[in-house]
Amino acid sequence: MRAGVICVALFLSITAANAAQPAKTDNPDKTDKAPIGYWYEEAHYGGQRVLELLHIKPDGTFSSHHRICIPHHPEEDDNSGYWSYESGKMRLTTTRIDGLPTYSADNYLTESYDGQIWAYRAIGGDAYKIYGPVRFRDVRVTADSKLPACDLTS
Repeated sequence: MRAGVICVALFLSITAANAAQPAKTDNPDKTDKAPIGYWYEEAHYGGQRVLELLHIKPDGTFSSHHRICIPHHPEEDDNSGYWSYESGKMRLTTTRIDGLPTYSADNYLTESYDGQIWAYRAIGGDAYKIYGPVRFRDVRVTADSKLPACDLTS
């Protein structure tokens, strides 16, 4: 359950929206270009280091795999759901964790995005209520990327 709460906090999504290909922009708040593709992230919140591979799909859905680096027994889970993106704001709604139905929605604001690095922060929703305005920095990766072991990350 703890992994589910942490992972729900990390990424969630709702309603399919227009899904444009990523593009470079100097002003992410004025673009509707969604960060479609595969992303790797390492974040610290809730007292834990959390690793994630996120796939934002052009059809308005997403899937993610999380590894919560709890000492001596990392926890993992898989989330899926829907996303929308408009004017630099991403709304993620998680509808499944490890195949089981759930519902959680979160809102994020893009701070910068160049097609390879996506920086954003939580601005509202279920995870925001628990963890506050966590900042994330995702790096574009390939479809065959794997999460590193917890002891191999900083």
